[in-house]
Amino acid sequence: PLATRGISNSLIAGLVSALVVMALSIVVGWVVMRSGRRFWAFLDILTFLPIAIPGVVVALGLIWLYLPSDLPIYGTLAIIVIAYVTKFISYGVRMAYAGYRQLHPELEEAAYTSGAGWGRMLGSIYLPLLVPTVGAGILYITMRAFRELPASLLLLSHGNEPYSVVAYEFWSAGEQGKTAAYGVVVILVMTAILLATWKITRRRFTR
Repeated sequence: PLATRGISNSLIAGLVSALVVMALSIVVGWVVMRSGRRFWAFLDILTFLPIAIPGVVVALGLIWLYLPSDLPIYGTLAIIVIAYVTKFISYGVRMAYAGYRQLHPELEEAAYTSGAGWGRMLGSIYLPLLVPTVGAGILYITMRAFRELPASLLLLSHGNEPYSVVAYEFWSAGEQGKTAAYGVVVILVMTAILLATWKITRRRFTR
């Protein structure tokens, strides 16, 4: 049960954080690269800072923020998701930048000329063309979530243990064989996620 719960918790936390990260990254990428205002460059700096912050520091910051808070977040899987979003937002934004650089600004100008608003333009033009970028970002961040140990170790609670913590507990208990078998199972799970993401992205991009 503990091993199964670890995989399911990492899947949920990884996929949810990946979706949130890529949604924020698409918006931040457009604001920084397409708005034409240098004022928004601080977003680029803000989203790049977490890459220099250790996971332990992120976890301690979230504990200090939410432990005395009235919001029922501490001790749930939600605080782990917040930690993952904080840690991985820099990767998602960089992927979004790469995707936007492949799209010519004339697409946006044509949308505005046709009377489309910002939301319509982003959802009908940019988002369909950025499907490969979004798919790659979701896949990468989900797999990174399986590997994140420091933040998960400090923020876990009973019933919300992710895979990395469960594997660490197996290894600390001297169960090397069980740890290795658990790793093989997770490799198979991540391979299935890889193939599913590739298939969905390829089908959407072909359409």
